[in-house]
Amino acid sequence: KLMKKKYKKDIVEEKAESQIIKEIM
Repeated sequence: KLMKKKYKKDIVEEKAESQIIKEIM
């Protein structure tokens, strides 16, 4: 895939978001 770096960054942001959601719940 052409945008591997952007894809990796998206995964990191997704993990951070899911952690925040877990803290809120």
